Amino acid sequence: MAGSALIACNFCANSGISFATPLPFRSAPSIIQQTAASPDTALTAEENLASSPVGAGSIVFTTALVVAGATCLHRRNAHRRAARGKVALRAAADTERSTEGSNKHRREVGAAAAAAFVGSASASSAVAKSSQYPIIGSESIMNKKQHGTSPHAVQNELRWGCDRAKADEICSFNRDYAEFAGYWKKTSFIQELREMKQNSPDSEPEITFYDSVTGKPLFVAPRGRSVKDFLNESNVHGWPSFRDQEVVWENVRCLPDGESVSLDGTHLGHNIPDSSGNRYCINLVSVAGRPVDAAKTV
Repeated sequence: MAGSALIACNFCANSGISFATPLPFRSAPSIIQQTAASPDTALTAEENLASSPVGAGSIVFTTALVVAGATCLHRRNAHRRAARGKVALRAAADTERSTEGSNKHRREVGAAAAAAFVGSASASSAVAKSSQYPIIGSESIMNKKQHGTSPHAVQNELRWGCDRAKADEICSFNRDYAEFAGYWKKTSFIQELREMKQNSPDSEPEITFYDSVTGKPLFVAPRGRSVKDFLNESNVHGWPSFRDQEVVWENVRCLPDGESVSLDGTHLGHNIPDSSGNRYCINLVSVAGRPVDAAKTV
C-alpha cells in the first residue's frame, strides 16, 4: 500500500534544525506474519530497520511491525526514535554538503567547539600559550547598521582582484558562511607575496590586510614566521590563516562563539584553535581593502 509519512524528531528540535521530510512507505505483510509467529523475529526486523542505511529518496517504513505481546511499547518506541534520529542526522549531513566551502568551515568550527567542550589537552595547551588572546568582543558589534552589519558597502576596488559582490555579501550580510575553500589561491595574492619575497630574499616581507569596508588595518602577515610557513598553513586549511601576533587587535575582536569580526561590524571568519594556539581562518574578500587614505567607498 503506497503512501507517505512526515518524519520529525526531538533531535532536530534540540539541535535547532527544522526538519520534516515526506517519506514514501509500504506495508510489509511478510514481516507482520513473522511477528505473529515469533516475537524475537519481530524485534530483529525492527532493529534492522533502525540500523539500515537511509537513502535520500526512500525508506521502508512499517506501521505495524509489532503485534500484541511481540515486544513492549517502550522498546518499540526506542527503536523508532533511533531510526528517526538517523534520518535527521543524514538530512543534516546532506544540507552541509550543499555548500562545499561553508561545509568545511563549519566542520572545523564544530570540531574546535567539541575540543573545548571535552577539555582536550591540545585546546588547553593552546589557551595556556596565549591566555590574553583572543580579545573577546560583544555581540552588539554585529548589530544592524546602515548596510547590514556594516556602516556602508565594501570599497569599489578591492585588492588582488577579489569579487566585490561576494565581498559585500560575506562582509555585511553574513555571520556563518565563507568564500569557497581555496578562493584566495584563485586571486593574484600569492603572486604578489612571492614577488615581494623575490625582491627581498634576505628578509620575510609582510603584507598588511585592510578591512574591505573601512580600509582599517586588521592583520599583518607573515609575522614571526616565514612566507613559506604562512602559505603552507593557509593552503592546508583552505583560507588565509593568521596567528595572534599577526592580528591588529586595535581593530579586531572575537565573539564568544569564535566568530572573528572587525570593530566596525565586518564579518571576517572564525577562530579555530589547533595545538599551536589560536588560528584565525579569514575570508580574503573580507580583508582585501585598501588603506583608508586610498579607499574608494560607496
